[in-house]
Amino acid sequence: MVLLRGGYKSVETAGDAECAQAVLRRGGIGVVITDIRMPGTDGLSLMQWALAHCPGPAWIVLSGRATFDDAVKAVKLGAFDFISKPIVEMESFLVSVRNALRQRKLVAEQLRLQSELERRNAELRQRVGQLEEAFNLLAEQSEIISQDLVRAELVQRALLPQRVPDLGSFTFDA
Repeated sequence: MVLLRGGYKSVETAGDAECAQAVLRRGGIGVVITDIRMPGTDGLSLMQWALAHCPGPAWIVLSGRATFDDAVKAVKLGAFDFISKPIVEMESFLVSVRNALRQRKLVAEQLRLQSELERRNAELRQRVGQLEEAFNLLAEQSEIISQDLVRAELVQRALLPQRVPDLGSFTFDA
């Protein structure tokens, strides 16, 4: 109810871990708020299951009787926040939910940007490969042209007389 009053229009509830798993399998969940202690599987086990089968949502873990070790486990599993019950300050709870959703969006944006960067890097690597091929071709052609120029010089020198012909009273100097 707090979430609905806080302006969140799409809120799904589950009475136990099995129901929560069904909700998570359907997808589209932005934030999961779970208690450590609940019927059947505990909240941390549900979180471990979801990380393996339905990754994506941000997690806020609640507990009224949890130990510091429980909080550490939750954070190590990737919980966005760990909140002790009873929740006295509802506004701070809503801020935590809002921040968890923002973090999820930032992570999604980071993944999108990383994918875009990888795609562009692949394109650049392909272009660099094409440029390297073009450079190698030009280097080969340059070598062929250099060899042709050397041969042309030899042909032209062969066409020139080895010594200046005797032209009588005319003298030439080269």
